[in-house]
Amino acid sequence: MFKQIKNSSIKIFKLLGQGLSFLLLLPRILFSLIFLLVIIAFIYGSIAGYQKDEPKDSALYISLDGYLVEKSENINDLNDILLNQQKISQLQKSEIEDLISKAKNDSRIKGLVINFSNFLGGYPADLLSLNEAILDFKESDKVFIAYSDFYSQSSYLVASLANKIITHTQGGLFLEGYSSKRIYMKELMNSLGIEVIQLSYGNYKSALENFTLSEMSEADKIQRTELYNFIWEEISDAIEANRGFKEGYIKNVIGNMDTILVNNEGNWAEFALKKGFVDELMNRKELEDYLNSQFPGDQEGWNFIDYRNYDIKDTEIKDASVIAKIIVSGPIVDGFESNGVAGGETISALIRDAVKQDVKAIVLRVSSPGGSAFASELIREQLKEAKNEGIPIVVSMGGVAASGGYWISVSSDHIFAEETTITGSIGVAAILFNAEEAIKKIGLKEDGVSFSPVSGSFGGPIFLSKPNEQMISLYESTIHGLYDNFIHLVSEERNLSKEEVESIGQGRVWVGKDAKRLGLIDEIGSLKDAEETAANLANLENYIVKEFEQKRSPFLKYLSFFENFLKINNNSEFKFKKFGINHNFYNFFNDLSIFDDPRSIYYLCYECLTIN
Repeated sequence: MFKQIKNSSIKIFKLLGQGLSFLLLLPRILFSLIFLLVIIAFIYGSIAGYQKDEPKDSALYISLDGYLVEKSENINDLNDILLNQQKISQLQKSEIEDLISKAKNDSRIKGLVINFSNFLGGYPADLLSLNEAILDFKESDKVFIAYSDFYSQSSYLVASLANKIITHTQGGLFLEGYSSKRIYMKELMNSLGIEVIQLSYGNYKSALENFTLSEMSEADKIQRTELYNFIWEEISDAIEANRGFKEGYIKNVIGNMDTILVNNEGNWAEFALKKGFVDELMNRKELEDYLNSQFPGDQEGWNFIDYRNYDIKDTEIKDASVIAKIIVSGPIVDGFESNGVAGGETISALIRDAVKQDVKAIVLRVSSPGGSAFASELIREQLKEAKNEGIPIVVSMGGVAASGGYWISVSSDHIFAEETTITGSIGVAAILFNAEEAIKKIGLKEDGVSFSPVSGSFGGPIFLSKPNEQMISLYESTIHGLYDNFIHLVSEERNLSKEEVESIGQGRVWVGKDAKRLGLIDEIGSLKDAEETAANLANLENYIVKEFEQKRSPFLKYLSFFENFLKINNNSEFKFKKFGINHNFYNFFNDLSIFDDPRSIYYLCYECLTIN
């Protein structure tokens, strides 16, 4: 009925919409043409004014603006730049790490300067991976200088490696440990007259429990407490080691934060300086003068190369075999999707393309909390086909590879994860909504005829009339079957008994260190380790790693460049965090976009979405 109402409304306004569309489209077309002319003029001017002289004794300057992600989102059209003011900036981790790695042996580069003022963080495993790249850079005896107007916990983890840590005179640092909270909507559903039928399978499968409970379940509290405690210990230990603090120093500071701040008259910058978290306080002019003393430039300022303009071509290896790298980043959804979301059809097509191009091995880099059960299986079965053709498959888990992210990984030849990777979550999430009473409150009622007791069962999770027992039974048996399949698959692929998998399943999440102990993964290691293992499995000595990704037109590539150059995105997420606004509501409704499985059944780890 809901669809009928929707379709009728569309027909009524169709003619009016067509007329208005033309009027609205005309100024946009004109504006777009003007904008493209400006772009062409800019390109011409940039090429004409390009200087071939390479700067010497420069700093590689990186402004970390946004989230650190495995695969940054694509710009799909001009509207993404001109009209999408809510877009959140993203930094592709591999690109940042590659630039830092190349700068290590670049004779032009004297040091590294990172500005963390607008950094929004990332998964703990990804932050620690970035730390490894910086540690490798420092082996060249080149200096690393960190600056931020105000350091968050995530930014300070990376900044703590710096030879010199600077914050603004009105800046500071805030360490807080972790908290994990959700919005629970049982009373809201009751007041709206919506009956929620919880069908998730697994005692720890908490992805959708906030619809049926008023508070967090004990099982979810247990797994979150253990998860966050381990990750926080790893982070605090890393910071203490980097800054030469005694063990337990950070715990003591956080526990006495209020008293310490009172003693410093509420001055966060002085607190950070006196407690040894930063080395110096500087205003903008003092910072500019300091950087100019370290990297002397001309009269226009200090000598640096912006990371967006820094490019060193890799040495070509002749007659090299190809190892394909395919990245699965973000929630797994049905269909074809651009970067930032893992479309089941998209990833499957990339795997097929790699096989057609006669690659010798595939490295699947997974950074996903899961999502659609159907789309997850499409990806896994495509990998299985490649494996059956004799192509070694090695998985490298990033910050998270849980539920559907684990499902797509389990049939590979070898699985790597970081110690703080979030994985597991072997369970099934599903829920139904009976909105019959809710629509009665606004004068609506669904009525008609059905030709079987289960007609319309898989039309979506929202029912406008109460689903009968046979419909619910249909869902329950489907979900139970999917869970049994998950247990059987892990048992078969990981050489574990079903009883063992059942005991570590139930939807529970594990960190990489525990996943190794439990047999869910093979090794603790990095993406580079996974690439080397893939080469060994394929008996390769002379090889290159080539990323297989969606092909993009030259026009879209230009749009991506200009978005970075013009810096015109609003970054609403940064504003929420910067001013301390609780954005649980924003996150919840933003995450609803991943619920698109054709049967409304998910391999999804919700707690993995919120730790980032």
